[in-house]
Amino acid sequence: MKNLFLCFISILLIFGQGCKPSDTRNINHKTLSDISLAKAPNTAQPDSTNRKLTKEATISFETKDFKNASSEIRNLITKHQGQINKESNSVQDNNDLVARFDARIPAKSFNLFLQDMESVNGKIVDKQIDIEDITADYLDVEARLKSKKELEARYIQILAKATKVTEMLEIEKQLNDQRTEIESIEGRFKFMQHEVANNLVHITITEPKIATSGFFGKALNALSIGWSFFVDFLIVLLTLWPFILFGCTIWFFLRRYLKKQKEKKKILMGL
Repeated sequence: MKNLFLCFISILLIFGQGCKPSDTRNINHKTLSDISLAKAPNTAQPDSTNRKLTKEATISFETKDFKNASSEIRNLITKHQGQINKESNSVQDNNDLVARFDARIPAKSFNLFLQDMESVNGKIVDKQIDIEDITADYLDVEARLKSKKELEARYIQILAKATKVTEMLEIEKQLNDQRTEIESIEGRFKFMQHEVANNLVHITITEPKIATSGFFGKALNALSIGWSFFVDFLIVLLTLWPFILFGCTIWFFLRRYLKKQKEKKKILMGL
């Protein structure tokens, strides 16, 4: 009887413990660290039909009409809605006229621009096109920027619900850190967008004053180079004139001294 009574009490205690209401104060709040460690979305896989490419062309022209060729290049860049970043003109030591252009051409017009370059007054003596695929880096930066902006929005929501000053200060600090990172990533992303949307072109136009092809052209070019070396040599001599004058003076007095010594020696031998 006593054992039966103990079993009955045990059952009542177990039943009561199971029906006890949960503590309403034990609420599972998501902390700031949980948000910071939230899993970022997976980077999108590169799409072969929408690759992000940067292109850079280097073209060298040789022309007999320097002024007209330079004007045609400017007109072509304007025609294809490009922008000249740098332009320079110079005269080389051999009197060749040289113009250099650094320009940005919209990617959609890049190939057509290169085709139109074939019609410029002159001939292309060198052309090089470098292409770099930055699709993976582009998508990675884009995904990171999206993730950071989503995290920023969640911080703003939490800040609106915060009631304690310490919580507000901590959230604002985290929010400022996120915005600093967003600005940095945005700057890089905009740069990559600009590089993809506008291709870089380097153009050099040369009008040689002396023919560089054929026997006579090569002979005249060799004479021109030899004359340039001779002029450079004279310039070096003019630069060193104080040392040359000093050396000649020393040689003159030394020669005069040796001559006197020789004459004295003859006189002594005659005695």
